Amino acid sequence: MASWGVAVAALLGAVAWIYQRAWDRQQARVARYQKILDSLPGLTQERLNPDQIDAILNEVRCLWLFAPDDVVKTANSFLNAAETGDRKALSQFILAMRRDASFEAALFPRFFRSKLGPDDVGRILHATRPPSQRQQGVE
Repeated sequence: MASWGVAVAALLGAVAWIYQRAWDRQQARVARYQKILDSLPGLTQERLNPDQIDAILNEVRCLWLFAPDDVVKTANSFLNAAETGDRKALSQFILAMRRDASFEAALFPRFFRSKLGPDDVGRILHATRPPSQRQQGVE
């Protein structure tokens, strides 16, 4: 009977460890999503900021490594639409991050293979500096 107790305790410990790791990964994703959200005002026409644009682009490139497919796809759509000012793409991107940052996503991690292909990776972008800043060596 004691061996059953040890087996159950070991099983519970393994499940707890798996969910702790999932929670830690979830918190890392939330921190990255927060950085993206904090940098979004730099994309507005009134406060266009190349440094914040670069920060967003760097974080979006990191999404390719750990975010679920739907977040990566909506991030790429958002970047493509940002040039035209499409607010719907921004909303879809924020909602995809929110779904991935939810408690449910941490409790039931997605253990499936990515279905992203080479065309889903998107372009490598960077913010361009105004000509006046390039001449001053700010770039």
